[in-house]
Amino acid sequence: MQTYIVAFTIALAVAYFATPRVKDFAIKVGALDAPDDRKVHTKPIPRMGGLAIYAAFVLAVLASMYVS
Repeated sequence: MQTYIVAFTIALAVAYFATPRVKDFAIKVGALDAPDDRKVHTKPIPRMGGLAIYAAFVLAVLASMYVS
């Protein structure tokens, strides 16, 4: 049970702190989804949020491998 708690906590913390940095990076490199007639949003939206989630997942898995 402790392994799951550690994995969840690490994934939560990494995703929470990495998301704003990934968002800023996406804006910097121009990875934005521009609005058009088919889209609901009215301003450009960063498209690299999956990187923060993926990093959180990988770090949680790696950390849980070492917790017994």
